[in-house]
Amino acid sequence: MSRQSGVALAGRAQLRKPCLDGPVKTEQRLEQRKSLDEAKGVLMDDFAMGEQGAVRFPQTTAMSRRSTTAQVARRKSVEAPSQGQRRGDHADQ
Repeated sequence: MSRQSGVALAGRAQLRKPCLDGPVKTEQRLEQRKSLDEAKGVLMDDFAMGEQGAVRFPQTTAMSRRSTTAQVARRKSVEAPSQGQRRGDHADQ
C-alpha cells in the first residue's frame, strides 16, 4: 500500500469516528474545527500568511505553550503573532 492510499484510509476512518463518539463529542469537534478555520482565515487575511503557515502557526504555538490547537485558535482571533503587524495597521498611528 502506498503512503497516499494509507493517508486516504486514515482520513476515511477519521470521518467515521465522530459518528461513533456521540452527539456531544461530535459537536465539540465541530466547534474546534470552526475555531481553527476562523483563526486560519485571520492569520491569512490580517497577517499575510500563506495557508500552510496559517495552519502550522496554531500547531507550533500549542506545542510551545503545552496547550491544544483549539485553545490557541480561540485566542488567535484576539492575539496577534509576534512577527509583523496586521495588514492596514500603521506604525505612525
